Amino acid sequence: MEKEISVDCCSVEGCYKKKWSRGLCGNHYSEFRRNGCIKGITSLDPHTTRKSNIGRPLVGLKQCSVVGCNNFSVCRNLCAKHVHQFYRHGKIVSRLELVQNKIEQYKEIAKIYFNNSSKFTLIDVDLVPKASQQVWYLDKQTGYALSNGRIRKLHHLVLSPKNGLFVDHRNRNTLDNRKINLRYATPSQSSMNSKKPTHNLSGVKGLSFIPSQFIWQARIRLNKKAYVKKSIHREVCESWLKEMRPKLHGKFACEG
Repeated sequence: MEKEISVDCCSVEGCYKKKWSRGLCGNHYSEFRRNGCIKGITSLDPHTTRKSNIGRPLVGLKQCSVVGCNNFSVCRNLCAKHVHQFYRHGKIVSRLELVQNKIEQYKEIAKIYFNNSSKFTLIDVDLVPKASQQVWYLDKQTGYALSNGRIRKLHHLVLSPKNGLFVDHRNRNTLDNRKINLRYATPSQSSMNSKKPTHNLSGVKGLSFIPSQFIWQARIRLNKKAYVKKSIHREVCESWLKEMRPKLHGKFACEG
């Protein structure tokens, strides 16, 4: 007697687990959400039947709305790949747009223009052949020049990272990737060379006002130790910061 196939089974051929969502079991639904496709499903027709899958239709699966893409949609009628591309570039970028960045070369420097932004990044001319082998785009959250190639960040292409060290931008401009603007730094040194926080209300990095005590406070950190100066006069704290910051932070001192 043949084994009866329940209509409540997973729609993937050869899988007889109980369906959980969209006609799929928990494992295949997770694979569908993660990759936008499921190994073993070859049709999007909800009335499709298979030799060992009779009576178990595909439920609720739609194709990605991008022309030429055969993956299943997971969000906003887009597959997982195009959803990530939309959040990364702000639009669905065709492969023709990502073939090569526009590069302008000068005597010592070169400009690489991003396909997803009107901005550009600076590199040395001798690195153009190496950088042109990958397609670069602007990460609008971090401000870095990124790629989907073997080397993820452009400043890592210019200066190879070392264990426990960051590649720091001297002038804090993440789009200036010339060799002269890059250096190695520990995580602590990299934080020293940071911009003024956006929530700073005093206009001076490290300076804050304490309303409860009605005084100004200047604060500098070095190796997990805080150096503090308090005064009722703002000018005293500002001058103390300008004097102490070069002494404590050295070449990584930054006024913000």
